[in-house]
Amino acid sequence: MAIITFSILLMQCQEPGPTELVSGLTDQSDEIQIELLSPEPEKNVYSNGYDSTGVTTSIPDYSTLISLTHVKNSYKGITSKFGYSNTIFYNRNKPVYNLSNELVGYQSEILGRVMFNSDTARVLFNRISYLENGIRKDTVVGFRHAWFSRDPEDVLKPNIRISFIPFIGREKSFLMEQPVEINGSLARRGEPGTDDFEVILSWNPDKSGSGELEFIIGAKRRNNGEKFPFYRIKTRDDGRLLIPGNILKSIPRDRFSAIIFTLYRKKISSSQDNNLNDVYLLSQSIHNIGIEI
Repeated sequence: MAIITFSILLMQCQEPGPTELVSGLTDQSDEIQIELLSPEPEKNVYSNGYDSTGVTTSIPDYSTLISLTHVKNSYKGITSKFGYSNTIFYNRNKPVYNLSNELVGYQSEILGRVMFNSDTARVLFNRISYLENGIRKDTVVGFRHAWFSRDPEDVLKPNIRISFIPFIGREKSFLMEQPVEINGSLARRGEPGTDDFEVILSWNPDKSGSGELEFIIGAKRRNNGEKFPFYRIKTRDDGRLLIPGNILKSIPRDRFSAIIFTLYRKKISSSQDNNLNDVYLLSQSIHNIGIEI
């Protein structure tokens, strides 16, 4: 994967509406980082690809994942929300390979019971997806503990406790620290496929955070509606960014029907436990915003 660093224009303007055409903007230079995720969409292999939250997932380098996710999806003027939690216990001694002998993940196991506050998480199959010679493959690699929120805002509440009650050993609890919820909007100028097509992303900055924000530019396939990641961008968390046309034009319109901008904030921590070894704790707020091209 290539890492490209260059200057991009940061827009200083009043907040636009969700589908507003913007003109007469004042620009200011700002340095960002762009990571090219998918130079050849039909050939690359990604464990879990571009999942339902809009975030690319990678092969785990830890034994236990405990995640808490709040998601907003905005498309054609409609915004939906959902929240959920996943706990996955990986067996790093049981790798999973594709037919090309490339590592795509690890088997996952049931080691006990998982509680989300006072609710018991459901045990579901743990599936991973990847591309192999341009064809999407799905396979079950074990189990995961999942909790789905009746009210999506529940996962944004402070002091959420996730507990693990092992078959053998003592109960272990984890308090999840929440990030500031991300709320985004976008405006465009120009028409898709033309040289002057640009998108201005706006969001609520988090002045108490790291000062950086990451988001992903992906697209939805015309033939099956699957989402595919193209770029990961890191910029200052100051609330506004212009995405120029030379980036957007690289997404082929004959194969993709919409561009999806995925803004996300996350809190990450780790823990060591005699029963679980290394534990990766992830809380994230995600906002997917789509536009047709």
